[in-house]
Amino acid sequence: MIKANNYSIFIGNISELEKNSLDLLGKTRKNKANLIKNENEKKLSILAGVLLYNALGKEADEVKYDANGKPYLESGKYLSISHSGSKAVVVTSSFPIGVDIQEMKEPDYKICKQFFSKEESNINDKVDFYKAWTSKEAYMKASGVSLNEALKENIHKVDGYQIIKSEIIEDNYYLSIVIRTV
Repeated sequence: MIKANNYSIFIGNISELEKNSLDLLGKTRKNKANLIKNENEKKLSILAGVLLYNALGKEADEVKYDANGKPYLESGKYLSISHSGSKAVVVTSSFPIGVDIQEMKEPDYKICKQFFSKEESNINDKVDFYKAWTSKEAYMKASGVSLNEALKENIHKVDGYQIIKSEIIEDNYYLSIVIRTV
């Protein structure tokens, strides 16, 4: 866990799961995990549940999901969840927050021309691509805008939101966190 002034971050790897990890989860999260057929996706869901438990304690059982699948707590604490490859991450904050993690595979750069902002349409570097992509997804989660809206935004120019973390972790993952500042 990393704790900064405005947020806490919990990152895990499915290799760290123990056989009894599913037992740590509340009923809703356990049921969600048991419905997943793909074994890796199921492990990632369980890992995210364990990270939620580490982040929130008993309050993890109170996490609800809106119609778009966005997690929330009625207590007013904000949270965001992401997973990719073998990693999962949970962030919590007293401000609206979003997180995205992506395993860095070779991207399809046509996405930049089709969907990204004009300033970002010529990206042709893998790190730059994942920096833009994860920032946009984290912004989407923090703000509640649609993915199409988030893709068109240059997140560095969006009033009221700030990228507070944007970095490569363990050589082949990119992580971004965006928080509402006003």
